[in-house]
Amino acid sequence: MIRHAIPYAQPSSACPCPAQECGGIIPDPDCPDHGDRRAPAMEWHEADGPRCRALAAGRP
Repeated sequence: MIRHAIPYAQPSSACPCPAQECGGIIPDPDCPDHGDRRAPAMEWHEADGPRCRALAAGRP
């Protein structure tokens, strides 16, 4: 199962984390913005699950 994270910090130009349609990311452990040492997530949810689809539908 792939999970996405809604990040605390917006990605910088150095961020290698893949962005998702829901506004989440898949954190890269070596990312300077969202890596393991940064505790990157406010919320985790399953890829293409109900929460992911609801977030994606609410984005402009």
